[in-house]
Amino acid sequence: MGLVPKIDICGLCGGDNTSCIGCNGTIGSVVDQCGVCGGNNTCFGCDGNYYNATAVALGLVPRVDACLICGGNNACLGCDNQPRSGKVFDQCGECGGNNTCYGCDGFKYNATAIALGLVPRLDACGVCGGDNSTCIGCDGYGIPPKFNDRCGVCGGNDSCVGCDGVPYSNATYDRCDVCGGKNECVGCDGIPALNGNPTVLDLCGVCGGNNTCFGCDGIPYFNRAPPVFDRCDVCDGKDECVGCDNIAYKTGTPPKADRCDVCGGNDACVGCDDIPTLINPPGPKMFDACGICGGDNSTCSGCDGVPYSNATVDRCAICGGNNNCTFANKIPDDPNVISPAGIAGIVAGSVIAFLIGILAPVLYLSYRRIAGGANWFLPMDLTNKLNKVTNNPLYVDEGPKKNPLAKK
Repeated sequence: MGLVPKIDICGLCGGDNTSCIGCNGTIGSVVDQCGVCGGNNTCFGCDGNYYNATAVALGLVPRVDACLICGGNNACLGCDNQPRSGKVFDQCGECGGNNTCYGCDGFKYNATAIALGLVPRLDACGVCGGDNSTCIGCDGYGIPPKFNDRCGVCGGNDSCVGCDGVPYSNATYDRCDVCGGKNECVGCDGIPALNGNPTVLDLCGVCGGNNTCFGCDGIPYFNRAPPVFDRCDVCDGKDECVGCDNIAYKTGTPPKADRCDVCGGNDACVGCDDIPTLINPPGPKMFDACGICGGDNSTCSGCDGVPYSNATVDRCAICGGNNNCTFANKIPDDPNVISPAGIAGIVAGSVIAFLIGILAPVLYLSYRRIAGGANWFLPMDLTNKLNKVTNNPLYVDEGPKKNPLAKK
């Protein structure tokens, strides 16, 4: 059987007691912020500042004293080393003593006399060296008699006396260690600042704030974000000096995007029709040589394609010619003379017109003769009418007969 795992000193099951061992070989020891193994950050003072090793060695690092004051000198400690105990060394060198080496007769006695009780004291009746037999206490009894304390309580302990030494003043030490104080060292965060710098509300009502509600115009804004200086150093401005190149021009005019979306451009893509053309080709429209926007120079160009050349095709079909062409018989071309080809065309047209005028009626009448028989000269709808007539003389017998004009 294998070994049964056990919980080590670090609380780990099956551990080897090393996971919780610190820098000095003990459990939980770590290196503090000052680089000291097992240290307690002694290089940092109570003021939050870092001090080097020399300052630490010389005791120059401020610490919170027994009176809870950063950098204090334990001024509130009594001779018994207790804060605010009020005890001091008496004339006999005794802490909190009442000068017991002095008798009520004013003489100083040594330790032996004190130990033997040979120093004369005031008895309860106020008699030096007395035996308390000459007086009665406030409670009606004698030895030792009771006296009223400062609060008027017989045998009391002055419990009504405040920290100011006045009976019934109710004065106490506040959180700032001030007798009868009003906690004036307590900041708005509820923390007493014994160094005299409590956290306070800023002008925006924020505890410990830095007046961030104030705008660049010096006015507090509580319901919206305060205005700030824009990139042009204008309070609540709109960065109007920032050009399309995202640069702030605090002097001069910033560049702007033209109609072609070109920063600082000159609308080079805008044609003569005032329309920007961002697709190239074809690019923006331009004036042609004829002054036509988007034209192709055709409106003012001659037959030779040259603008304003005024070149035309003459009667000889020559661009820019002077009609200096001739017939086959070398006779100069005369605009008032009809060419042989023209004469032939005229004659042929006349013959065709004549034939159409003569033959068309003849052909139509022949068609009617063939289609209508002997009555071809009658209107075409007369046959249908005759079929509906009962007393037509064309009938052979009386009564309805077959129309002799009807097709068989």
